[in-house]
Amino acid sequence: MKKKKLIISATGFTFLLVGSFYSFKEQLNYGAHQRANYMRSPASIDHVEISLIEKKREDVAKISLRLEMLEQCYNEQVCGFDQSDSRSYALAVGSAISKELNEIYDKIQEGELVDSRYEDLANHYLKIPDGHVKEEALNILSTQPPSQKSFETIVDYALLYHDDALIEQSMTELLKYKETHENEIMNSFSKVLSTSSPMVREKLGSHIFPFLNERTYDQFITFSTRLPKGSKTQIALKAAIRKYRYTNRL
Repeated sequence: MKKKKLIISATGFTFLLVGSFYSFKEQLNYGAHQRANYMRSPASIDHVEISLIEKKREDVAKISLRLEMLEQCYNEQVCGFDQSDSRSYALAVGSAISKELNEIYDKIQEGELVDSRYEDLANHYLKIPDGHVKEEALNILSTQPPSQKSFETIVDYALLYHDDALIEQSMTELLKYKETHENEIMNSFSKVLSTSSPMVREKLGSHIFPFLNERTYDQFITFSTRLPKGSKTQIALKAAIRKYRYTNRL
């Protein structure tokens, strides 16, 4: 009787050589069994996905530790950044913080991570008076569900920060709250239009259209009448109002 012989294919499956004491049918069945064992089951795929997600969470935790050290540098001005003057130092540390926040944002997106800790982290760094840091904090908030805490932080530390570079991003985030916080949003818009620089007001007026509806329409008309006649902000606001009228055939 011939001895059983084995051969390993390039795919890693084990087959028996033809001519062994197994029948061809038995060899096919054996090969099918081997393939079934080789292929991942749905449960093992889920396990791999969970492991990848946990890896992203671990990565975020490590970056968060680096952020804590950088924030200490920011507050105490004792680290090896450019100290030719206080502003240069703050800008250098702020740039380092924003890079770490951007890396966290990437990890959260890759792992589709949702966790109140990431919301807390974003709200915390949104309070740092650095525009680039605020931008990255808003990016992180964009990955998380809305909350009262986040709404208040966005309004107080981004929209009312009087930085035109943050207006569009802030308003995009505020769209999450359009149905639940409409009155508060309108009050914040009123503050921006009455107290901010022309550049900030113009930026807000250029992105106001998504907030126009039958409830806010009259308020926006009032806003437009209070603005300097012929100003870029008034022109932008009136254009949004005309678009709303046309869209709704008013």
